[in-house]
Amino acid sequence: MFGRATAPRFLVTIALLAPMSATAAGPSLKEGDSFTYRSKGKSFTQVYEGTEGQGSHVFRVNGDKIVMNHSMSFVELPGTKAIPHNGQLDLDLSRGFVEGDSWAVSYTVAKSGGSRSSKERRCSVVAHDPSRTVPAGTFDAYRVDCEIETKGKGTRYSESWYDAHTWRTLEHRVGNSKDSLKLSLELIDMKLRER
Repeated sequence: MFGRATAPRFLVTIALLAPMSATAAGPSLKEGDSFTYRSKGKSFTQVYEGTEGQGSHVFRVNGDKIVMNHSMSFVELPGTKAIPHNGQLDLDLSRGFVEGDSWAVSYTVAKSGGSRSSKERRCSVVAHDPSRTVPAGTFDAYRVDCEIETKGKGTRYSESWYDAHTWRTLEHRVGNSKDSLKLSLELIDMKLRER
């Protein structure tokens, strides 16, 4: 049996060897949580309204509705739908972000004007930073790299950092090659309701 002096060391060793997983049941969001982003010199705030349907997450931006699936991939933006979703995140809700996990999602983007495009997104969780700093503060974060192929139009690349707890984007970079990624979105403020 374990003596008093060895039990804590044994438990610490087990905890250090266990795989890191940020969440146990999907993103931690509460109605009224707000996330302010800067993109191309302009800022906007997304306010969380809760879930609908099969666990889809609903946000509002200036009255416009944004729908994301259970693991925070875009389903609907004003004037645009991704069918079934854009594959931005396709995480197992019970595991959350796990380095080395990857996925591929084929989807269609339908615009309100009638245009449609077929895409495939291939992504993987490539890094973990327990103290990633962005204008909104310092976060426990995971980096997800993706290739987004639009049928007949080529491939774009993205690198995104996500908050491990809310699964919200902290930074997003995109480009036509992995060496030409430019910052297109960053979190500049976050206000969470009391947990």
